[in-house]
Amino acid sequence: SEAANPFGYETVLYRHIPTGLEYILFKEKLDGNPYHWGTYVLKLGDSSNFIVEVPMPLSEQNTYEFGSQLFESLNARAILIVGTHPKANLDGSALLTSSLNRQSLFNLFHQSLLRHDSDNAPFAVQIRGFKPQSNEDAHNVVVAHFEYQKPAAQNHPGLAILKQQLRDNGLVLEQADK
Repeated sequence: SEAANPFGYETVLYRHIPTGLEYILFKEKLDGNPYHWGTYVLKLGDSSNFIVEVPMPLSEQNTYEFGSQLFESLNARAILIVGTHPKANLDGSALLTSSLNRQSLFNLFHQSLLRHDSDNAPFAVQIRGFKPQSNEDAHNVVVAHFEYQKPAAQNHPGLAILKQQLRDNGLVLEQADK
């Protein structure tokens, strides 16, 4: 596609034959010098308002697998998967979750998806991995929520759906912002 070329990317229409579901893949071209900015998948047709984000799959164990599974189980609208290790560049520019790195393809997709359908309350879910503080930590998942300039984020209907989906997967939750 013309819009993807300047970024060294191509768009691919993918059809999952067993289900008939269709997706648009925004992925780096295999020729040339890759930037490792990631892969972005948009689901065509009927989907929920969830946007699954996996910002550090190369440094946070199992986040890629869990994010992919959550993308399917939530019937999410999109999944954004960063393609570089956050410490790849000495200047910190590969750490795409930093507020200093706002001008990235990851953030462009994030902002575009949230703004494109803002009337339908899109809900971004960022999959992160970390080690427990101690062996006594009983939770598998810490749930934190944030919606810019929307103080009632805890009332977003997507939060209850997400928590139930995580519990259905056998995970024990802890609320980070009590």
